Amino acid sequence: MNFLKFSHVCGGYYEKSQRLLFLDAILIGFSFVLTIGIFLSGFMIHINASDFIVGLVNSSANWGAIASVFSFILLNKIKKTKQLLIMLFFISRFFVCGIVFLPFIIKNREILIYCTAVLVITGNLIWGIFSVGFSLWVMGLLNEETRNEYMYIRMFYIRIFFTIASLLMGFILDMMGKSFEGFLLIFSISLITSILDGIILLNVQEVPISLGGNNKSVIIDFFEPIKHKPFIMFLLFYFVFELLLNIVYSYIPVYFIKYLMLDYKIMSIYNTLFYVSMAFFTRYWGFIHIKKGVKYVFICTCILLIFEIFLYSITGRGTIFLLYIAAVASGMGFSGFTVVTFTYRYSLMPINSKSLFESWSNLFIGVSTLLAPVIGALAIKVLSVFKNYSNSLNEFKLMFFLAAVLSGLFVFAFMQRNSFEESIALENQ
Repeated sequence: MNFLKFSHVCGGYYEKSQRLLFLDAILIGFSFVLTIGIFLSGFMIHINASDFIVGLVNSSANWGAIASVFSFILLNKIKKTKQLLIMLFFISRFFVCGIVFLPFIIKNREILIYCTAVLVITGNLIWGIFSVGFSLWVMGLLNEETRNEYMYIRMFYIRIFFTIASLLMGFILDMMGKSFEGFLLIFSISLITSILDGIILLNVQEVPISLGGNNKSVIIDFFEPIKHKPFIMFLLFYFVFELLLNIVYSYIPVYFIKYLMLDYKIMSIYNTLFYVSMAFFTRYWGFIHIKKGVKYVFICTCILLIFEIFLYSITGRGTIFLLYIAAVASGMGFSGFTVVTFTYRYSLMPINSKSLFESWSNLFIGVSTLLAPVIGALAIKVLSVFKNYSNSLNEFKLMFFLAAVLSGLFVFAFMQRNSFEESIALENQ
């Protein structure tokens, strides 16, 4: 599997579009990372948003997937889905990138924070609708025999340009003194690359999207996935595991930027290690997926992600090196976890109902990531009482530690019940 070449996975009637999607991967990889994580959190902190608002907005890129349930209705009603998807793409990116221009218009701090949060959340909700249709659009353009390899290679390119953008812009932001002008430059670049990506998508061929449904009502159709036990069991596993992970991820940027006061260059090095690890180990997991199967990849990647959040619980200003180890562990874990969960759940979906089933996937993911910052805020409040007993007991670290322990126990219990194993076994029937 050569990740610097992709010609061997392109071919057939849609070959031109398959190649264009690699250019799309480069542009969206560069653009998207500049409006999430440390850059989005940093901007929210810069305008003096509260920890909860920062955590909520930071995780909205994930819980915005809740809106994907509406894609089932939209894609059923509109025949020219390509035009709809590109329109949603542009609206979403303009909303999220456009927050950096709000300080020129709004001078009241509270109104500015409110409008910024609303724009980001609305943009991410629209992205949630777009992502379902786009995923099915991409999968419909691929050859079945090379689909998995194509997705691993495409994800490799996304991660490489995630890395380049994160490292470069982190250093630039520090050089500009973490100023508003630095954020203005970063979000403007993200907007420009998003526009270029939209132009690429305009030239990608349209394919029929399998929407599901028959002569029954839309409401009855909507609850069809409940009848598919392997699919629902997988979603339940994914829901709980993502919830525990995102309780940590929602507050990581706040903790490191606001409380540990780390420079953006340190966070950029962290992101670089994360994305380089993702890119490098994508090839490894692609090979292991073929040789040992999906179950092995799931178990190994879950262990790595649990180890990552445990490391956060023991990281401080005097142990920054642990942050870098966590970045590598996270990159190793997510390089396999992201792709294998996508291709695996796709394999569980009935051929004629993929849009509906993908909407359910995003609904579960979205709800878990929406609950995460709320539960995290409550956990921080409760755990803060331990500071009365010892100054060394940090509520953030305690929350990270508890999330790691609970994640480990959940994965172990789930595998012991064989539920996950049974659903995997059904994949090959």
